[in-house]
Amino acid sequence: MDANTLITGILSFAGLTITAVITGWYATRVKKLELKNDHVQKQVSRLKAELTCINVLFEYKLVALINTTVEHIFKETKAERFIILFALNGKTDFNFVSVCYEKTKTDKTSGAMYRYVRVEIDDHYRQMLKFVEQDKQVYLDVEHMPECLLKNIYQSIVEGVTFSGVHFIARHSIDQNNDSLVYCSVATTDKEDFTRSEKTTLKLAMDNIRSHASQMNFSLNL
Repeated sequence: MDANTLITGILSFAGLTITAVITGWYATRVKKLELKNDHVQKQVSRLKAELTCINVLFEYKLVALINTTVEHIFKETKAERFIILFALNGKTDFNFVSVCYEKTKTDKTSGAMYRYVRVEIDDHYRQMLKFVEQDKQVYLDVEHMPECLLKNIYQSIVEGVTFSGVHFIARHSIDQNNDSLVYCSVATTDKEDFTRSEKTTLKLAMDNIRSHASQMNFSLNL
């Protein structure tokens, strides 16, 4: 083998090696961009889902019904605050909750809609949501709750909640992997729990809201 042939072979090998390295780098870069794009698309879809849930939930007739019902609840019970939340990112075990509606007896909001946006929940909260959906309502004595996220929120300086009723409103499909669970919390800072009569008032009020909400189309085509 003469020198020219050897040099040519070395250069060809080097060229192939450099080409392979460059090709590999671009392939890796493309893969990362594809993964990043997929992640971004999922985030966009999730945000669209949340926005659609809020928009559909507060379709004019339903929000008018909710406002009227809440005023009735404030008049007939010791409830001081009414909030609506939705849980997302799952079907059986949800991961995040957000507040999308708040009304207080004094019309002075606590800012819950700004503080509780995509809050990551714990196992106790997940289990509570399952009970709520199954039984349609769960009443909580905050002082006697186990240490958990929800108790910490209720007992915060801003909240100061002593008793709360959590009521199921609706579950609707977002996609094959995700549903939206809509529910509400009716809370008081009073030293006494809701009476049996007050709980009946709350049940009838929530049955009415739930009946109207179930007729609305939350299905999303993302």
